[in-house]
Amino acid sequence: TGTVTLDHAPIQGDAYVSLASNTFYIQIPDWVVVPKGKTSATFTDLCNDLGVGFGGWVRANLDESGRIASFAVTPPSLSQLVVDSTILGGQTGTAKITMNGQAQGDWTVSLTSSTTNLKVPASVKISAGESSAEFPVTAATVAKDITVKVTATSHDKTITATVVIKPVKLTEVSVNPSTVQGGKPAAMTVKINTPSL
Repeated sequence: TGTVTLDHAPIQGDAYVSLASNTFYIQIPDWVVVPKGKTSATFTDLCNDLGVGFGGWVRANLDESGRIASFAVTPPSLSQLVVDSTILGGQTGTAKITMNGQAQGDWTVSLTSSTTNLKVPASVKISAGESSAEFPVTAATVAKDITVKVTATSHDKTITATVVIKPVKLTEVSVNPSTVQGGKPAAMTVKINTPSL
């Protein structure tokens, strides 16, 4: 958003201020109208998604006076990768990739895992108009804790997150009733540290 400000409010009618820029990478209206009795008006500017930063200027003219405002555009980039901190072996967790602005076009983010013990998709898409996307991560069955690094890359920006795969363990064995007469049935319960696979 841009703002045009006059040193005094127009008295006899609206003031029509012409706008121009030195770059086609920013789209602005040809005119902005400052209403009678007001000293300022805003206008909308739209920057094209180039994947790189750029700068330029916008010039506003009213009659024989003019002013120039410079600007710099920083392209959106990946900002955060969040993965479940721990995942039990054989289970599927969730990860989320976030960028620091809305994607003006679909963004493809490449994904890798530091070990085959954690399966991730080859890529995930952040759709136009969105700023994040989720994807599944699936852990293999392991015998001990294994630390895995997940890496996301797009537009020359790389970010990482760490997840620990934990083995499934026996947590409890119980018999009900605890005392059983010979030939009588009893129920045995076995519990592990995960829902049934």
